[in-house]
Amino acid sequence: MTKKVVLVDDSKTVLMTAELALKPLIDAGLIEVLT
Repeated sequence: MTKKVVLVDDSKTVLMTAELALKPLIDAGLIEVLT
């Protein structure tokens, strides 16, 4: 179970990092984030 939690946390971190990296493009309207 611990490994599952770690994987979930890693996925969230990766997603947040990707959003942060793409934020300038998102703000410029070049990318639309679908949630």
